[in-house]
Amino acid sequence: MRELISHPPDASRRPIRLYDHLSDTGHRAAALILRLKSNLNLAVRADDLAKAAFIAGCTHDFGKAKHQFQDYIHGGKGKDKDHAAISSVFTFIVASHVFGKRPQPTRLLPFVCAYAVNRHHGLLCNLEEAFEEASIEHQIAIAKNKIDERLWEFEFRYDSLGF
Repeated sequence: MRELISHPPDASRRPIRLYDHLSDTGHRAAALILRLKSNLNLAVRADDLAKAAFIAGCTHDFGKAKHQFQDYIHGGKGKDKDHAAISSVFTFIVASHVFGKRPQPTRLLPFVCAYAVNRHHGLLCNLEEAFEEASIEHQIAIAKNKIDERLWEFEFRYDSLGF
């Protein structure tokens, strides 16, 4: 069985495993917020923002586990390889489980995470353009039953956050 990868090999590096890429991005994003903690003056607690950054980092390329993307990155056709929309939907779901019942403005972090994930794949735009219903429904239909089951075995921890 071929390995789940996020980036193909090139002349200077081996392929990057999807798990390693997601874990590294999540840890680096959270660590950045924690380093800036003393300089932040926000209505959202810095630890919550660090958790949100960790979630966004660990889920930002969730859609790369789609069979279509893995076929593409392993040298196949590029049909239905897009992963931004499904990654942002998954990010929203995960962040909602953590922050959805919290008071405002912390309760808005799932939207912030999903928008950041969606937009890291393309140009900034307004929310309606970023989350067009027809586009998201189309991407969900493409991804349905096409996410490699090994992805569900991924576990990400950030011990200093107790998370």
